[in-house]
Amino acid sequence: MRISGAVVLLFCAHLVRAVPGKFTSFSLHPGLNVTASIPYDSILQNYVQQKIDGNAKCSKLRHRVEWRALTAKQRQDWINAHWCLTQNPSLLAGAQTNLTGFRTSLHDDFSLIHLRLFHTIHYVAAFLPWHRYFIMAREAALRHCHYEGPLPYWDWGNILASPILSDDLGVGGNGTAPNGTVITGPFSHLPSSYINLPNANESDVTFQPHYLTRTFGTAINRNATYPMFEESYNSSAMRRVMTDSGDDYTLFEPLFEGIRGRQDIVGTGPHAGVHRSIGGEMNNAHSPNDPVFFLHHANVDRLWHYWQNGDTTGRGIGLSRSNWMDLNSKFWAYAGNTKQRHIQPDGGPNATLFDVQTVEGLFLPNVETYKIMDIERPPLCYTYV
Repeated sequence: MRISGAVVLLFCAHLVRAVPGKFTSFSLHPGLNVTASIPYDSILQNYVQQKIDGNAKCSKLRHRVEWRALTAKQRQDWINAHWCLTQNPSLLAGAQTNLTGFRTSLHDDFSLIHLRLFHTIHYVAAFLPWHRYFIMAREAALRHCHYEGPLPYWDWGNILASPILSDDLGVGGNGTAPNGTVITGPFSHLPSSYINLPNANESDVTFQPHYLTRTFGTAINRNATYPMFEESYNSSAMRRVMTDSGDDYTLFEPLFEGIRGRQDIVGTGPHAGVHRSIGGEMNNAHSPNDPVFFLHHANVDRLWHYWQNGDTTGRGIGLSRSNWMDLNSKFWAYAGNTKQRHIQPDGGPNATLFDVQTVEGLFLPNVETYKIMDIERPPLCYTYV
């Protein structure tokens, strides 16, 4: 690291009534690397059967809602909780970064983890499940700061017209020249400690205290206006991702996340298009410095959940309530590279549902991927409304 000059899980009740009997397929999921001594197939079968038998119940499903569905008080409480994170000391800085003595916060911990793990959680299969778990950790942190409302997501639309990016109804707007510092709105002068320097390895962490930055439409000079990126994440673009990927996770994930090095509309992808449109912190590896990151990624998670359950529209239409019972359905589809191909051209070992996801102990323990594929059973226990 260079120095430059920084849930408590709730149990819930699932929405789907368990169907008596066995689930519909006992075939080994094709994404698994089989080690003869470990009964992967049986583990997954038993895991699904537990829910069918009613033994994987949530005491309550926490609702996640679109930002505009929050009450005025809930919006303010959510904003206040983010400021609270900046005033709580880091849980990671002493033991895991050797930054003893530096004043870093719980807010900073999220960017620190995102930076440290960047190459193992982007442009790889783990992108979607890892960020699903990361949002869970953020929810736990907000509860720690006494936020009691539903976790919000941002359903993308016209980015310029969105109330999310307004000072009075959202999380604030653009930054100001020369460097994009946000000086108005509820997150004016929000402090952060860590950045990834331009042209540095994306997992390099630099301690550089600064305030929140946004540079709408100027994240990349050759694409300095909204239309390029807005076209990458509008409703038509999301339908294209949902439809073109079919049931294949290895197509869905990169089309959704974005393909490294691609600046065209399809290659940018809905996920990366939002990051690049907002610019500033959001167009860098330290993007969790901006609270809008968590609204954005809750929506990414929502759309993955829809895809898992058979939606091809991106609007939650025609969702299956039984896909989770079929290990060969797209609900359990998970495969692809585990290493970024520009670093390791063969992509490393194929991803499996038994790969471990970690947020380095920040509120949550390590977890095997198959345990976070179903949001409506422990340990996740939430749904989108």
